Amino acid sequence: VGLVALAAWGVVDAAQDVLAGRAPRLWQPVAGMAVLAVLKAAFRYGEQYLGHLVAFQCLEILRARLFTALAPRAPRVMITARTGDLLARATKDVDRIETFYAHTFAPAV
Repeated sequence: VGLVALAAWGVVDAAQDVLAGRAPRLWQPVAGMAVLAVLKAAFRYGEQYLGHLVAFQCLEILRARLFTALAPRAPRVMITARTGDLLARATKDVDRIETFYAHTFAPAV
């Protein structure tokens, strides 16, 4: 919104300068737009970084709990399921949670 408003102000200001017979002063709106663009990029990076930080911390906790819950059952689980299937199922479910936290929940907040 700020970039669009600044661009509109720059166009109106330049048109007024041209109508008044002066050379348009474009450096002010261009400099403002550049500053806002850099700030937008920095805030977007911060949002992505913090969203992924929270998501991976949640994954760390979930994987630790999953391992703690599966370790005592290992002999029985090994008889009924193949280890690759169990690992794939567990990590796929946990990775889906990463997608939710990092790419859905964080940008919405």
